[in-house]
Amino acid sequence: MNYEDALEVENILNNLSESKETKQEVARLKELLGYIIQNEKDINFKKQKHISTTWNNFTPIKEISKVINVLCNCNRYYDDANEEVRIYQRETQDILHALELTELEDEEMIDLMEELKTIRVFRRRVKNFIEAIEPLHEFVSNNPDVVNGFKNVHSKMDSIRIRQGKKRYSVREKTSLSSAFEKTDGFNHILEELLKRENSTL
Repeated sequence: MNYEDALEVENILNNLSESKETKQEVARLKELLGYIIQNEKDINFKKQKHISTTWNNFTPIKEISKVINVLCNCNRYYDDANEEVRIYQRETQDILHALELTELEDEEMIDLMEELKTIRVFRRRVKNFIEAIEPLHEFVSNNPDVVNGFKNVHSKMDSIRIRQGKKRYSVREKTSLSSAFEKTDGFNHILEELLKRENSTL
């Protein structure tokens, strides 16, 4: 969605919100699309000022969660892959012994040869995966504190996210602006809900 699309969506929602029949549905759509529309406006604002927007697509806590997931599951993936290789090796031995030691019909022999070929293909794929993940497996095995370090970083980021979500401005003197800040609180609530949904997928 580009800036023009965002404006069009916003205008459509504003027009629809005037109808009593669609008011509730439109409110829900605004809640879901509010962050996207605001993000596109922010990008356009920065483009006009020639400011880089590269960080907009980077969510620190989400990226750290991905790193933690990789590090925590690396050894399990490695072990599971090695067990799969052992299964294929045992199946290969069974087929080779059957071809060597039993009297098979031509059709049975062809079927076994096809199965053996398929097994070898899958075995090679798994072996390639093991070879590719081996350096990471060694690193994680030799540096167990790294995972805990990333978990601590994630915990700090999560605390910051929660604190930022609770930020509110209290009007000191200019009480006529109170209603404007109440609207801002409403938008902050939308952002909080979107962040909760995003973090629930981490």
